[in-house]
Amino acid sequence: MSRFIDKANKQTRDEIENLISGETVIKEIKQELTYNELDKSIENLWSILFTTGYLTQRERIDSRKNCLNFRSGNGFRKSHLRM
Repeated sequence: MSRFIDKANKQTRDEIENLISGETVIKEIKQELTYNELDKSIENLWSILFTTGYLTQRERIDSRKNCLNFRSGNGFRKSHLRM
């Protein structure tokens, strides 16, 4: 997990902080993500956080694109960001 956080840009870090503060973010989730694809994009972070239980689905925004609205769901803390 820390390798993704280390690669996160300011926007991604801000979105994580928003989640920790109880806000929501809307992201596309790739359910079929393979191990070889994990490091290809920082956007894969959201799929990993969802599938490992750190995020929970609040509602489906667009079923065609599989975009979901998330809130923090599993104790991810600001200290995980190592800013």
